[in-house]
Amino acid sequence: MFKKVRGSSLAYILILPAFALILIFTLYPFGRALWTSFHRINPVLPGNPFVGFSNYTSVFSSYYFVKSLRNTLIMIGFTVPIITIMSIAISRLLIENFYGRGILRPAVLIPWVIPSAITGLIWQWLFNGSYGAINALLSRMGVISDYIPWLTEVLTAKFAVMVAFIWAQLPFPIILMLAAMTAIPSDLYDAAKVDGATAFDSFRYITWPHIRTMAVIVIIYETLTAFTSYSIPYAMTGGGPGTATSMISYYIWSLSFDQLQFGKGAALAAIIAGLSLIFIFAIIKAIPSEIMLEEE
Repeated sequence: MFKKVRGSSLAYILILPAFALILIFTLYPFGRALWTSFHRINPVLPGNPFVGFSNYTSVFSSYYFVKSLRNTLIMIGFTVPIITIMSIAISRLLIENFYGRGILRPAVLIPWVIPSAITGLIWQWLFNGSYGAINALLSRMGVISDYIPWLTEVLTAKFAVMVAFIWAQLPFPIILMLAAMTAIPSDLYDAAKVDGATAFDSFRYITWPHIRTMAVIVIIYETLTAFTSYSIPYAMTGGGPGTATSMISYYIWSLSFDQLQFGKGAALAAIIAGLSLIFIFAIIKAIPSEIMLEEE
């Protein structure tokens, strides 16, 4: 009994540093932001008066909130499924033995090590309507006769930002999927080949059951990342043309540091935190319960 108590105490002692870091860097900032959301805090005005839900109602009634939230949801709806599918396909390719795999595997990590602001500037140059490499390539191939103003038209600007976001986000899901696929026993694929299974059958009955839990993790992670996407859209378009690529995270920054309305910025951040939790809960509930169980 005493050994069990000592072991339990040791476990709590070991997790104490991690809990302290979470408390300092997560719970306290969130609590402070929540407190700020119920006050009017402006460095040019004296005092921090309590305003109740005034900041929340002001944010909810704002046109820019509706527009930026819509842009963010469109980003999530298009990029998250594409990233998930592409990460599965690329991981399936990288797990095979082929010439050049040793070079290709590290190469897919390149977007991950580039800061997101630099990624935005790189893709801004690639999609530049006057001298961008993409227009030059398409023109040489005879696909277009006139250069496309990618970043100054609403639809093409949205497309360009999504392409850059997908490129930047792919490496981490690929790593997760590759780890899940590597853990699958090769004997299962050998037995499937002997039984005459097609590539689709092998994926459906062997690969997918082993990676579906990881796919859920990727979907949740990418949804949260898209919700907080800021650097790439801002570096590429500055939220334009107009508000076509203005994301909810950019609106939070604008309220807090451009307009100096910290209370409203904190209120919007709290709203987004709540929406993120709702999204995660909805994603988990929409997936069959057996997928969420630990694989045998």
